Amino acid sequence: MRCLHRAWLSAKGKWKRNIILLCVFSVIFFTLFVLLFSWSSTKNQIQFIQSSLGNMISVHKEDVVYTGSNTMFSENDLRTMRECEGVLQVNTLTMGEMELQNAEAYVLDEEASKEREERMVRLMEASGFPDYKAADSRAIAVTDSRQSFFFTGGGFYLEEGEAITETDRGQNVVLISHELAEKNGLKPGDILEVKIDASQRRMGFDSTSLMLKVKGIFHWEYIGENVDNKAASPANFLFMPENILRDTYKIQPSIVYVFAADGFQIEDTIQNLREGLGETSIDMEQREGRFIYDWDSRWSSDVGEPLLQAKALIGSVFSIFMSGAMCITGIIVAFVIREKHYEIFVYMNLGEKEARIVVQILAEFFGMILISALIACMSAAAVSPRINQYILEPYTEITNNKLRTAKDEQLLKDRANSVILEQELSKSNTLFFKAVTNTVPFSVRREDVLIMAVVLFLMLPAMIAGLAWRELKRTGWRSYI
Repeated sequence: MRCLHRAWLSAKGKWKRNIILLCVFSVIFFTLFVLLFSWSSTKNQIQFIQSSLGNMISVHKEDVVYTGSNTMFSENDLRTMRECEGVLQVNTLTMGEMELQNAEAYVLDEEASKEREERMVRLMEASGFPDYKAADSRAIAVTDSRQSFFFTGGGFYLEEGEAITETDRGQNVVLISHELAEKNGLKPGDILEVKIDASQRRMGFDSTSLMLKVKGIFHWEYIGENVDNKAASPANFLFMPENILRDTYKIQPSIVYVFAADGFQIEDTIQNLREGLGETSIDMEQREGRFIYDWDSRWSSDVGEPLLQAKALIGSVFSIFMSGAMCITGIIVAFVIREKHYEIFVYMNLGEKEARIVVQILAEFFGMILISALIACMSAAAVSPRINQYILEPYTEITNNKLRTAKDEQLLKDRANSVILEQELSKSNTLFFKAVTNTVPFSVRREDVLIMAVVLFLMLPAMIAGLAWRELKRTGWRSYI
């Protein structure tokens, strides 16, 4: 305790110098934390992009007889895909038009929507369907909503509650939009009743109502010009587990998104799928469909490799600066300890143990290191997201330009009718994609933070103790002389 008391008196006596050292250490540690956070988050962002976009293969089945029409996937098709070598995950997409039973659909333009429905009723009556009623919502059954392209880049994000995952298979749960929830006073845990729309019921589909428990509420950003079609508006999308439409209404998936384990080995994964699935298969309606695989063959060269270069660049800068910071800190500490040689000489002549003197010097610096690290960490955490976005901007802009181009081309094709068609979804996994930097969260890995903790509270004190011990020996040699 006596050596700690001396450390306090020494720090108090040199308070001006210590404030300057505190500022210097804070600047050094702030730069280190910013680089560490940027490097760590960049790794996470690249991993996210590569595991949710760069490795995605869109698969659909084109009808062998009726070209341009899609057939459904069978249970055997899905099982073969999931067991295929090189496949990380399989996310199915099944869609069906629905009618809300205990809720009212949200529409952007009520008057335009009413006019459209009246027009459609007249048209259907003239076609021999007197009891026509338009669907007011769209069921989208997925394996995992987190890996669905709606949420990986389509401007959709979970606002409240939990996502749909593989563990929800067999559960009657649903994700609804903020607008639908607000209009009908719904919240997670409430029950939403829906049934398949009238036109499909007339085709022989089951008329059973589904009682779905609201599991989460999502936010969305509308894309397109159609403001009067309730079922086409993302505000009335109902995300549910993959099995619900299949088990209740016998609707099989028409699109499957396969995620490869390695985003740089897409072609090998597709070859494995071809070998396992064959060229064609028969669905439950006895229609033969040919497997069609869509993926961005230029992703690795145009997006993946530049992002990896960004990761390597930030990692190299971090390593170089960390080495430089340790050297600069070592020089500063050595200079300060060198100034204490007379004080050390007095303690040694008074018979103080060398270990106690080293502890005293460590205690003087440890307080400054701790305070500087806290200031630097909080400051870096506040500014790192913006800095990280600035660093990644040249690289992500390459990605975003490609995605925007694909999305614009798709919307131009569908300018007259912005209803989301399954066939279009199968051809473009970027229809809803906004921007990489808007959808990939800034996050820091825990193990990367441990690196800084080891440096600050193990390596740095060890270096200070070594320099203090060296000065002790030098002072002892001088006193002997």
